Amino acid sequence: KIQYNAYAIDLHDKIYSKADIDNSNFYKEIENHSRNKRIKKLFKHNIDNSKYNIEYFQMDIDGFMSEVDLLKIDKINIFYIDAGHMYQDVLNDIRKCKKISSIQQTKNFLIFGDDYGLPYKTVKNEYDNSYLLKDTVRSKITGSIFHPGVSKAVHDELGDVEHDSGIWYKYVNSK
Repeated sequence: KIQYNAYAIDLHDKIYSKADIDNSNFYKEIENHSRNKRIKKLFKHNIDNSKYNIEYFQMDIDGFMSEVDLLKIDKINIFYIDAGHMYQDVLNDIRKCKKISSIQQTKNFLIFGDDYGLPYKTVKNEYDNSYLLKDTVRSKITGSIFHPGVSKAVHDELGDVEHDSGIWYKYVNSK
């Protein structure tokens, strides 16, 4: 019964590097669906058939921030990041979400995302710079496969976060 507006921002184009695609059948399949626009078509179908008010922007968060007057739309108080796994991509998305909340003077908001395999504090002793250039790594400490860029960017920008079943989240109170 709550009325709200939602903004979906997604590029829907090339997602993974050539090296990732060449080394993984899973990434090859995703890239094929992306290239054939199947993912975008399904995404648009779901938005168009939703009972909710969702406005779709085919761009990255930087484009959204430059194209939309953030002071003329409803305050955004929930941010969900489901984007690239590379450190700089995740860091940029988190920082831009925080900047949007600052511009809109949103004091309390929830920021969350997916693909959170292991907390940075669990694997920090094994990190080296090469980890931040890889989509996935098998931890030498736990043996689990995780996205090192996601773990480190979330830690670097938000510190400790709650997490469950690959989803990370943090309530931010900027009073």
